[in-house]
Amino acid sequence: MSNPTDAFAPGACSAGFLLDDSGEFVSYPMSNIKLGSGTIDFWYVPDDPETLDKIYNLFATANWNQGGIKIRKASLSNLNQFEVILVDDKQTFHFTKIAHDQYTFVVGQPIRITVAWSTGQTPAGAPAVRVWFDKVEVKTFVERAKYPIAMPTSVSGSLYVGAEKESDPTPANGVVDEFKIFGAPLAPE
Repeated sequence: MSNPTDAFAPGACSAGFLLDDSGEFVSYPMSNIKLGSGTIDFWYVPDDPETLDKIYNLFATANWNQGGIKIRKASLSNLNQFEVILVDDKQTFHFTKIAHDQYTFVVGQPIRITVAWSTGQTPAGAPAVRVWFDKVEVKTFVERAKYPIAMPTSVSGSLYVGAEKESDPTPANGVVDEFKIFGAPLAPE
């Protein structure tokens, strides 16, 4: 499902979803994602020149009381960090935060974002999340989620591309293109 149904714009690879207004999103059933491990890979083309002091929700699973995942660019109050948030089965938030000087969002310039996570197959204390921008792995983090993280084995609801929920006032503010979800932690090809 998408809202609006016809908001396509030129993307990095083809026509992508233009998600630049409150309440705009693409959603899928939660059956398409494993919370214990996986990869989300997509192109993002920012269309808002006011990139500082705004939240850009790029991906989220619904029903945080069950656990989930969120990917976003935070606002100035969180130093404009790029964040991956894993919420475990006890609703504890595990953050992976990347400083603003480690990535760049430029209006009209596509950036490939890849986020891979593994919460049950890594040694204790090992990083649970890996992030790449344009196939270059980030090596410096403000904060990094570490194993063990007890993610729920199944949840209900939807997953959202370009938003946190259907009524999100802070959408992606750009075009999301070639969005892919994999059931294992993979590096970009």
